[in-house]
Amino acid sequence: MAETLQLVRQYMIEDRLHQIATTNPEFVMTAQKDEDFHHILHQCDLCIADGVGLLMASRWLGSPLPERVPGSELVYNLAQLAAQEKWRLFLLGAGPGVAEEAAGIFQSCNPELQIAGTYAGSPSLAENDEIVAMINNSQADMLFVAYGAPKQDKWIARNREFLVTIKLAIGVG
Repeated sequence: MAETLQLVRQYMIEDRLHQIATTNPEFVMTAQKDEDFHHILHQCDLCIADGVGLLMASRWLGSPLPERVPGSELVYNLAQLAAQEKWRLFLLGAGPGVAEEAAGIFQSCNPELQIAGTYAGSPSLAENDEIVAMINNSQADMLFVAYGAPKQDKWIARNREFLVTIKLAIGVG
């Protein structure tokens, strides 16, 4: 977790979007059948081991990963770091009202956290340009996308070059 947060600090000073995937065994299985998702995972700046199965597999393959970095814990750590560093957070996806509720929880834990915006939306192409414009207009620095895998990861990858203010985007479920 500490290494992940240190990488995030570095990502946030670089002038481009960095994508993190919260990889678990289901991601690996899906990527074996979905060539686009497989490619996206290989293009991510960081794939964290969000599942204990990946730790076990890494040990079995002789390249042990240091530890599991659960996405469900990482988002709280990222929100805390964003509050400390004055980075603006945008929450995208999930059902109506869920992003707003999550924003409220993050802010209750981190009163200094700046929520740039929330929007349920959809990963469909029909809404894409409107959502990207909304995020860019919010001047957000960090983006949590909750469309479920692999839709969220594909949405981020599809919009990497268009999200001009975002330095870090992560799929959160």
